[in-house]
Amino acid sequence: SVPEGTGISPNASGVVYDPAGTGAVATTVQAKLRESVSVFDFMTSAQIADVQSGVASVDVTTAIQAAITYAATRSLVGGVVYMPPGSYRVSSTIYTYGAGAVGQVALVGGGVSSTILVPSGDFTVLNLITSGLESGDFSIEWPVTAAASIPTTRIGVELAGANWQFAFATLKNVRVNYAYRGFVLNDWTASSLGTIYLCTLQQLTAFRCPDWGFYLNSKTGSTTLRMIHCYVRGDNSSGGAAYGKGFFVSNVTDIYTEQLAVDQCLNSWVQFVNYNVCVMNSTAMESNKIASAASYGVFFNGLQTVVNGFKDVVCTYDTGGSARVIYLGSTCVLSLSGYNEQFSTVAGGTTKYRVAFNSSGSDLNIVDRTVLPSHVLDNGWFAGATYQGIRRSRVGLAPNYGTWVVGDYVKNGAPAAGSAKGWYCTVAGTSGTWVSEGNL
Repeated sequence: SVPEGTGISPNASGVVYDPAGTGAVATTVQAKLRESVSVFDFMTSAQIADVQSGVASVDVTTAIQAAITYAATRSLVGGVVYMPPGSYRVSSTIYTYGAGAVGQVALVGGGVSSTILVPSGDFTVLNLITSGLESGDFSIEWPVTAAASIPTTRIGVELAGANWQFAFATLKNVRVNYAYRGFVLNDWTASSLGTIYLCTLQQLTAFRCPDWGFYLNSKTGSTTLRMIHCYVRGDNSSGGAAYGKGFFVSNVTDIYTEQLAVDQCLNSWVQFVNYNVCVMNSTAMESNKIASAASYGVFFNGLQTVVNGFKDVVCTYDTGGSARVIYLGSTCVLSLSGYNEQFSTVAGGTTKYRVAFNSSGSDLNIVDRTVLPSHVLDNGWFAGATYQGIRRSRVGLAPNYGTWVVGDYVKNGAPAAGSAKGWYCTVAGTSGTWVSEGNL
């Protein structure tokens, strides 16, 4: 403010701001300060003091939503709303778009351990509907809750909506604690939009969720999802009411992941289904458990899958039957290299398979020797597996199923003196005509 009688407006609109630099144009202090929007702009001094104290006893949902609504009106594409460090008590879902379909907004905090949204009930805390913007640097934290007591309505972040996309956007550096599901995308097939498109999820953590940490059950038409440095941490792998599963993604055409980690989860670690191409690099499975023969750690059921670098460390396999770490669906083609196992244990009566498939429609290519034929459960579909470029018959017989072309070769994977070295296909067809390479 300025003294009365000076002839200057008694607020910042009457004070000149003169930017430095050639060609800079003078404006007012008020206009300059309003270039950024903070949730504090819409809070009383008592609300701000409560946020900054870390107590989070005062509901500030209306103020946060008001900041977003205002920011959304500033341009056709919306803008950014800043949440300074502190703890924010919220009582209902926060939506990152303006009223009347005007603009979309990114919500940015002061750091994952500094800006904390504290829900006062069991609801979806943040519905992130943003195009071309980057949100993040905050946490959503419910109080410590036993897994069996967490209701299904506790959701941390929901992406997109019935009539909204999450497109050309990034969500980065966010942690969700004690939600039922941490990060969610619902299937909006019956709605006009609801898809994700060319998006990045980076440095996200779902902590102690009794269901999936990431559950992206997308509407068909979603495509090009990148997940980088994302982490699901359960609580234990002993069974019963243990916390959680890892990553579920469905109906996203193209998936790329880098350095995903699943820790202390039970039975279901990763499930990716209904995709065209999936590339996973440097994936870590640590201290997880498979306790049911009907379960599997990682499930792929898409067209083309490439896994480079897969670490299985301190995991436990206790099924009393076949334990399957990576399981292929009926139409999956998998190329796998760099499987690394450290300190994992297998209980009595359990046979562990690093890779398993039971359909002639699946195709497995082991690029290196990190997975041997003895590590694969193929249920007789031996010709669907290739080891270092060579198909091997584990049963010592030429193929008697499948469609083949002239020149295809299958090596005898169960060699013995006097048995065939392998077989060549001389007439294409199902199952083709095979001629022995000669006997050992």
